Amino acid sequence: MTIWETLWGESRFILEGTFVLLQLLICILTVGFIVGTLLSITQNYGPKVLAVPTAFFKRFFLSIPPIILLLVFYFGFGAQSGFNISPFVAAIAALGLRSAAYQSQIFTGALMAVKAGQLEAAYSLGLSRWGVIQYVLLPQAYRLAVGPWTSEFSSSMKGTALAYLIGVVELVRTGKYIISYSYGNALIVYFLIAMIFLVLTRTGNALLYRLERKVRIPGFEGREVRLGQVH
Repeated sequence: MTIWETLWGESRFILEGTFVLLQLLICILTVGFIVGTLLSITQNYGPKVLAVPTAFFKRFFLSIPPIILLLVFYFGFGAQSGFNISPFVAAIAALGLRSAAYQSQIFTGALMAVKAGQLEAAYSLGLSRWGVIQYVLLPQAYRLAVGPWTSEFSSSMKGTALAYLIGVVELVRTGKYIISYSYGNALIVYFLIAMIFLVLTRTGNALLYRLERKVRIPGFEGREVRLGQVH
């Protein structure tokens, strides 16, 4: 049986591995989005007593390599601590909190881009601090963050490949299984995996570019203007 026949015969498992990859990606980005939003709000508008814990959280997850985080969460908090944490959950926790640290940087920059005059106007209308955050800051910050957020999407997409190290049966581990019982052909299998990552990343970026153009705030520079200035 040729490698092409093997790949065709194993196409169902390749699709399943891709589906697990996408599930992992969505969960990582969701955790990162929620926690990253809370971190950015706490850092900029929360009580001062939370400033140090927030800064430590961000520095910790920005400084530690993702592979170390995966090992710590799975073996440290899971296998050797008495808690029954699955590899999938450990990967979501480790990579999701790492994504939160990066996304908080994105949201902080977007929050700072909202003009101070809008905040003064909102306060003059009688809105509370949480009302200003909920109805004035966040809606604009999310729209401004779409462009920079594409980089985090791409980074998280590539980061899912590390999950195979702790036993998550996603696309990369599926490829290793195919290589092991097809007697080699590593180059072709890994090239196919690389092409799947390329298609998924480019498709996601294209959709985010369209979303960025659709939700662009008038008066702020768009991606085309920024790239034009670079060139």
